[in-house]
Amino acid sequence: MYVSVSSTTLFSVINEFALSVGKTFIKDEGSDVFITCPKPAGAPEPSISFSHNGSLVVTEDNPRLNIISSDALQIENLQLSDSGAYWCTAANAKGAVDSPVTKIVVRSECPMG
Repeated sequence: MYVSVSSTTLFSVINEFALSVGKTFIKDEGSDVFITCPKPAGAPEPSISFSHNGSLVVTEDNPRLNIISSDALQIENLQLSDSGAYWCTAANAKGAVDSPVTKIVVRSECPMG
């Protein structure tokens, strides 16, 4: 499959965005989640970035967030603010393409009684 804009080939996709992208996860507050985003093939080799609710995920700003082997986002100790839409962007000098959205719903621990 080829992804193109104005007849310019961006990526020759070998591994489509797969695994956890495009799914919905319902997780308990305090648990961990991985969002995997296999890197599609392309020349030059694309880089992967992650977005959350329209903002670029910057792992340096939050020690609970880690990029694992350049194609997976680990979120530790989920908080209610982690709920929302996540997606990956594969980009190289020829352009960029976004993955399907992964939704995370974080359930609050409600005290009983």
